[in-house]
Amino acid sequence: MYIRRLLPADAHAYRALRLAALADSPTSFMPTVEEELTTLTPTELERRLAPDGPNQVLGAFDNDALVGIVGLLHDQRRKLAHKMLVVGVFVAAAARGQGYAKALMQEAIRTARETTGVRQLLLNVRTDNLPAKALYTHLGFVAYGCEPDAILVNGQFYDEEMAILRL
Repeated sequence: MYIRRLLPADAHAYRALRLAALADSPTSFMPTVEEELTTLTPTELERRLAPDGPNQVLGAFDNDALVGIVGLLHDQRRKLAHKMLVVGVFVAAAARGQGYAKALMQEAIRTARETTGVRQLLLNVRTDNLPAKALYTHLGFVAYGCEPDAILVNGQFYDEEMAILRL
């Protein structure tokens, strides 16, 4: 297992895993597969995986196979630049239970700590996603609020908990 920042050369593997994530866990991601197919264009992939951009995607690899991803969004506006947002955490079903999610999140935390001016890491997690919540709590994240009916999937609403890790 190894974790590294994804680059434009990883675009094909990233796109495939991202679409698999949306299909596998539709209640954990905002876009639908159909929306992502429209918006995840080559230009958007290049932007997401730009090696010099403020946002980044980290990938977990089993040998050369991409099996997990996590995104880090870093708003560059002065009033918000002290925060990073964790998004799109996903590990392929065949790789679950092997520590990939924990390793991805530890690398996300390390990356945030090493980013000049960043003082806190934020994330949202579905309130009924107990394994994810347990991992985030274990890593030091603390819940600070809950958004009722945060997302609507197939006629059912899901609440989301907001959590923070002060760096």
